Amino acid sequence: MKRKLVTVLMTAIIGSNMLFAQTAMAADTTAQTEDTAKADETSEANTEELKTIGEKPEKETEGVLDVKLKNLTGKVVTGFAVKNEKDEKYPENFLKEDDKFAADEERELWFDLNKKDETSDAEKTEDAKTEENAENTEEKEIPKYNIQLTFEDGTTSEIHTFPFGDTEEAELHLEGSVAYLVFDSASQKKS
Repeated sequence: MKRKLVTVLMTAIIGSNMLFAQTAMAADTTAQTEDTAKADETSEANTEELKTIGEKPEKETEGVLDVKLKNLTGKVVTGFAVKNEKDEKYPENFLKEDDKFAADEERELWFDLNKKDETSDAEKTEDAKTEENAENTEEKEIPKYNIQLTFEDGTTSEIHTFPFGDTEEAELHLEGSVAYLVFDSASQKKS
């Protein structure tokens, strides 16, 4: 009889331990799910809060690139223009009127590689011939883009060969009158 009683007690203890363990695991899983949901909401809110430079497309489009930029120049940027390095002049400002890219601010730059450059008809005809010749060669040149920054004090600086497609995040820096980028290169796997 003592054996039966000990066996029943042991079974009850084991059963209650298993029930307690399952309850604890369920509570932990619920807490983790809530934490994950809160983290997802926070990251989505942070992504949506970033102001843009350029126009963000309504739907995902091939040839439209975006880079997260942080202004560490120590100056307020009032003008931001991107051009193909072969073009003579910069197109219109990517920043809207009265929009200023403040020092230490982070924004998302959107750039459409498919957008037509504002060049003359003669240049377009010559470019078409050049492209036709380039297609006939085995190596096709990758277009390079420059950025012109205009600061609140009226000064300007250029960044040559912006790494579109090679980085997701970059920092704008200014030393004297020379602007430069700090970024991690995806192709070279280094900063």
